[in-house]
Amino acid sequence: MTEGNNGTSLILLVPDGEAVAKTTDERSDLTDLVDYPRETLDIELKDWIDIGDKVAQAKLARHIAALANHGGGYLVFGFRDDESIAPYRPTDLSGYNRDTFGRIVTRYLTPAFQCDVQLVQSSAGLIYPVVRVPSHGSTPIGAKADDHTIRRASPDQGRHLLCP
Repeated sequence: MTEGNNGTSLILLVPDGEAVAKTTDERSDLTDLVDYPRETLDIELKDWIDIGDKVAQAKLARHIAALANHGGGYLVFGFRDDESIAPYRPTDLSGYNRDTFGRIVTRYLTPAFQCDVQLVQSSAGLIYPVVRVPSHGSTPIGAKADDHTIRRASPDQGRHLLCP
């Protein structure tokens, strides 16, 4: 551990070498998301998904776009909408990484942007993927066609909405 300007630096590693959290302040904020799960306009709880499934990715892209267009927020995996812990926890969380979410954003959304993915350890010792979705900035995020049914948001808009 080292002392930094924004709190104590603390990097926790899980078996695949992925960083769990970077500073005590950041870890505390992210740990709160998994210790006290809740859904708000900027926090979306997600059940475990097959991260390689294209339909699941398209649905996930809708949530990512909504969070980005709202001003940013978090996707927290491993919880049901009722805030309970989701069953059937995968033994391998390596698919929940920055590259995977980068591919989902690039494939389904425009303009492309980068999400940050952290594996966060709860106070109970369980690891949960938490995806930070940035704000869209000056250009709203829209969907682009790719192997899934799409429909226009309105006749005069060039943006599309993904339909499962």
